[in-house]
Amino acid sequence: MPVSALGLLVVAAFLHAGWNTLVKESGDKITFAWLALVVSSLVGLPLLASGPIPPRTWPYAVLSGVAEALYYLALTRAYERGDLSWVYPLARGAAPPLLTLWGVFFLGETPTGLGLAGVAVVAAGIWTLGGGNLRRAGHEGILEKEGAGLWAMLAGLMISVYSAVDKAALAVAPVLVYLELIFALTALFLSPVILFGPRRKALPAVVAGSWRSILLVGVANLVTYLLVLAAFRLAPVSYAGSVRELSVVIAAILGWKWLGEPGGQRRVASALLIFAGIALITWKG
Repeated sequence: MPVSALGLLVVAAFLHAGWNTLVKESGDKITFAWLALVVSSLVGLPLLASGPIPPRTWPYAVLSGVAEALYYLALTRAYERGDLSWVYPLARGAAPPLLTLWGVFFLGETPTGLGLAGVAVVAAGIWTLGGGNLRRAGHEGILEKEGAGLWAMLAGLMISVYSAVDKAALAVAPVLVYLELIFALTALFLSPVILFGPRRKALPAVVAGSWRSILLVGVANLVTYLLVLAAFRLAPVSYAGSVRELSVVIAAILGWKWLGEPGGQRRVASALLIFAGIALITWKG
């Protein structure tokens, strides 16, 4: 892999883990995330000039937008109940094994031995992340923390769904145009949650108190995807796709060292296992 591609992916991993840290630190997390998506959509408007929008792009874009809206709802619920260094690796780690399943059941793919080994390594990382338990009274079993684990795994499920949809969409859609559509539609589908409920009254306070962070997350979110797309042009997608998931380790370290979350060393070790498993799954082809 060229050094330039590696550098882009490492920066993208830091940005992705970084903006998730700011979402975790925010007060009203879903409102914060929605405002950041609006910023991403507005900043990304020039991308629409890169090409036309083929009509057959819309079903993919709508389905992906719905999945991403559900992802943000689940992720922010998980962050309300659990730590960054626990939720982020769990959500990101759950997605690749599920993508492998979708490939088997819906695309007729046959996983290789390396891919299956990766699934096992990810499962081991998730298991240790939960303290070696599905339930661990009052602590961090995968199904505990007031449902944080279930919300995180639901977020992982949605990552796998929109990733599969996006993979199919890019065979018929211009990449940059599709990227902007996804940001805009995700923000649109989340809008009723914010604008037609009790959060609407708190919206001015969230903007006034967090506008700098909202702008930063909105720009970072868009730039993260653009960096990954640039890296894909310089290196094989299989390698680039695995390196980008270095963010699970970065998030575990940020939660431990920056946010002062407990169990830091074990969580970082679990995140390293998850990263290694994702690398094996991604390299299977």
